[in-house]
Amino acid sequence: MSDLRVSSVLVTGTMDLTGTPVSPTPIVIIPGGEADVMLTWQPKAAGELKATIQIVSNDPRVTCAVQINGTSLA
Repeated sequence: MSDLRVSSVLVTGTMDLTGTPVSPTPIVIIPGGEADVMLTWQPKAAGELKATIQIVSNDPRVTCAVQINGTSLA
C-alpha cells in the first residue's frame, strides 16, 4: 500500500459552505491513517440547500464525492 495524496477538496452547490482542510493541500495520509476537513455552513437564504464535496486524490480507483443537504431558516 502506498500513501494517499489529497490534492484538493472542492465544494460546489448552493449551500454556502466555506472551509479548508486542517492541513493545507496536498495532504498525505498513510495507509490506515485519517485527516480532518473542517467546513462552516453560513446560509444566506432560507430553504433547502445542497452541495457536493469532492476529494481529489492520487487514488486511480475511486473518485470521492459526498452529497450533503440541509434546510436553512436564514
